[in-house]
Amino acid sequence: MAPQPSVTNRLPGKAPGRKATIVRLAPLFAGLILASLAMMTWVQGARARDHDAAQVYFVRGFMGIFSTGLDDMAARLNARGVRAQTYGHLSGPAVRGDIVRSHKAAPGLPVILVGHSFGGNAALQVAALLAQDGIKVDLVITVDPTRDGPISPNVRRYINYYLSANAIGSELAGGGAAARVVNIDIRDRTDIEGLATGHWTMTVNQKIKAEILGAILRVARQPAGNSRSRTLRAQRQDAGSRPAGALGR
Repeated sequence: MAPQPSVTNRLPGKAPGRKATIVRLAPLFAGLILASLAMMTWVQGARARDHDAAQVYFVRGFMGIFSTGLDDMAARLNARGVRAQTYGHLSGPAVRGDIVRSHKAAPGLPVILVGHSFGGNAALQVAALLAQDGIKVDLVITVDPTRDGPISPNVRRYINYYLSANAIGSELAGGGAAARVVNIDIRDRTDIEGLATGHWTMTVNQKIKAEILGAILRVARQPAGNSRSRTLRAQRQDAGSRPAGALGR
C-alpha cells in the first residue's frame, strides 16, 4: 500500500497560498484604511468650517411679499459660506427652536437676527426669549419695526433702520441700554439716494442692504471666544466706516 501523506506533509503545501493571498490583499486593506482616515478628516474639516460660520436668521414682514431684500441678503451670505435662513414673521417659535438646537450643537457660534416690519418685531421678541434659554445674541438688526422693543440684556448690540416720516416704523427705546442701541433714521441719511424708499421697500435699497451685510460680516468674521471683545471690535469698525450722517438718534 502506498504511503499516505501526513498532515504535516500537506499543510506546508497550503501555507504559501494563504500568505500570498494576504500579501495581495494588504494594499487593498491599506487603501480602505487611508480612505476612512481621509473621510474622517474631511468630516472634521466640514464641521470646523460650519463652526466658523455665523447663524443669521432673517424674518420677513407681513405676508413676506415686501421683504424680498432679506432673501437676497440670505442668498449672498450663504454664497460666502455664512449660514443664513429666512422665516415668516409668524415663525418666531421655529426661529427660537432652531437657535436653541444649533446652540447646543455648537455653542461658540455667533447668533444674528434680522427682521423687517412685523419681522423686526418678531426678531426683537425672539432675542428677548432667548435670554430664558441662556443664549447670548450678538446682533439684532431691525428694518422699520412697528414696535420699540423689547430691548433685552442678553443682546450685545441692536441696529435699527427706521423712517420717522412714515408713521409706521419705530425708533427702538434705548433707555438704560442706549450704548447697545443704534437708531438710524433714514430721513436724515443724505447719502441714500431715492428716498421714495418707504416702509415697504426699505429692504431692497442697495445702500441699506450693503450696510446690513457689512454689519453681519463684521460679527461673523470675528473669532469665537471673547464675545465682548468681538462686539467692541465690531462697534469700532462701524464707527470708522460709517459715512457722515449715517447715525440717527
